[in-house]
Amino acid sequence: MIELTDIILRKVAMKMKTPFETSFGKMSVKDFFIVQMIDKDGNSGFGESAAFTGPWYTEETVQTARHMMEDFLIPLLVQTPLVHPDDLAKRFSLSAAINRMAKAALEGAVWDLYAKQQGRPLFQIIGGENRTVDVGVAIGIQPTIGDLLEKKSIRLYQKAINGLS
Repeated sequence: MIELTDIILRKVAMKMKTPFETSFGKMSVKDFFIVQMIDKDGNSGFGESAAFTGPWYTEETVQTARHMMEDFLIPLLVQTPLVHPDDLAKRFSLSAAINRMAKAALEGAVWDLYAKQQGRPLFQIIGGENRTVDVGVAIGIQPTIGDLLEKKSIRLYQKAINGLS
């Protein structure tokens, strides 16, 4: 049973190591929310909303994610305790057809909290077998093709020397 005593939304403005540029502009700071859920035993689970400040990647933004979480999704979440994290998708489907990033932030925190309650790593709880996760990288627009190729070759080199290729 997942009985929550608190849900905290923390807005973070993270300065990027290098600005990320797309056709929509240059981003030097990434705004997002970290969600913390606390249960009756003091366990905490964490999730993240990855929405951007503008709707250039999805229809969601940092502000719309906050609005959906605070005004619609969190009230649904706390109506009754959850038996299992799988129950959340059905509960959320009753309110919002989209807003996947807002839902994912809350759902991620619920799954993390559930794994901690079970005393097992999250990857095992969701049926995973590997302890590592393959990831990609987005480089963004570079001033020249040469700069782009250099960045790409540096990324491939770093991946190879870290044994992840």
